[in-house]
Amino acid sequence: MLTNAFSVRLRQPGVVVWSVGGKILKQSLSALQTKKLAKQHGCITVFNPAPAVSDVSKEVYQYTDIFCPNETEAELLTGLPVTNVEEAKKASLVLLERGCQKVIITLGKDGAVLVTVEERKPQHIPVTPVTALDTTGAGDSFVGSLAFYLAGYPHLPLKEVIHRSNQIAAVSVQSPGTQLSYPWSKDLPKELFS
Repeated sequence: MLTNAFSVRLRQPGVVVWSVGGKILKQSLSALQTKKLAKQHGCITVFNPAPAVSDVSKEVYQYTDIFCPNETEAELLTGLPVTNVEEAKKASLVLLERGCQKVIITLGKDGAVLVTVEERKPQHIPVTPVTALDTTGAGDSFVGSLAFYLAGYPHLPLKEVIHRSNQIAAVSVQSPGTQLSYPWSKDLPKELFS
């Protein structure tokens, strides 16, 4: 059961991100209640099915605005190979048909693929190539940046939000570690915040 304080907070517009793994969400009534409450009160819901699982309940898709797996997670969920941009485009359409509003499949050095219910033609959003030292945590860097831009820069088109999130994740892979590799805003190009 949700606590009153948390329930009240969800009644304020914002962005709610789940990155708890599909099995946990599937087994947790509170997590699904939270998603439903967030949607009812105008929050943007983002779901990152990490760590990878092979199935997610239908309700999870329906209460998710942005479904954001990486290529491995997309492959497990769709049963389709996802080893390049074209395969990611096909998988994104399968995930979209399950009921979410938007699908972003992250592809590491190849950027991301976006498809939405409004624009059913998948689009590739590339990332500037970098020399990666440690890719651990890059997906979390991307999803965290995505939530930051959705909440703080609601005027930005989603493609630009993805582009900027890709850029921040690209910075994070150039240093070792997970959280220690996440850049401070002062260390990022100013144009990412305009």
